[in-house]
Order: sequence, then C-alpha cells, then structure tokens
Amino acid sequence: MPIYRYSNTVSLKKDEVATLDISFGQAGITAHHIIDLPGPNDKQALDQCTEQLGTVDYLKKERTLIFTKAISINPNATSIDIEYEINGNSVVSHSNLKSDDPSPQIIVTLVFQEI
Repeated sequence: MPIYRYSNTVSLKKDEVATLDISFGQAGITAHHIIDLPGPNDKQALDQCTEQLGTVDYLKKERTLIFTKAISINPNATSIDIEYEINGNSVVSHSNLKSDDPSPQIIVTLVFQEI
C-alpha cells in the first residue's frame, strides 16, 4: 500500500486567516483527516470539511501536515479524487485508481509564508 506524499508552499497576507477546504471528486468517499498544526492545537475532521487553521504569523512557525485516510464505497467509482484548497486556491489535487489502492493514505505538507 503506497503512501501518497505532497508538499506545497502557501503565500498569504500578514493577517490573513488560512481556511482549509477538503472536497471529494465523486460521491461515496469517506475519509478521516488529522491536521498537525504548529503547537498543540491539532485538529481532526471527517469526510469533506472546512477548517480554519490560523493566521500566517502562527502557521509560518513550522510546517503544517495533513494526514488523510480515505476509502471509496461507491462501486461505480474507479478512482479516489480529493482536492485540498487554502482560501479557495488549490494546493493539492490527489487522484488514484481504486485498483491501485482502494484506501489511500495521503500526507500533505504545507509551508506557509507571508507576502
């Protein structure tokens, strides 16, 4: 079972709050997400979700990790498609065939910087 790893740098204005949106490309996907933020304020979410992560001043202190464990229970779907967005901008688009991995583990590393 492969682990799908992605990394991206996200640029935000000084006082801008980062909002993470996780959405699925088709019905029948379920997922558990662990969001490892700087400091002790980690979050957990299920399925499609929206989570406020904090301001760039807080987030730029260290990397942010998103761990996702997903599964598609849709018998007609051939792939698992997950979109990660920060403030409406795509940062990671994941897609894998169910025949390659019916329950992928995805790790997204985000580094925030101030513009």
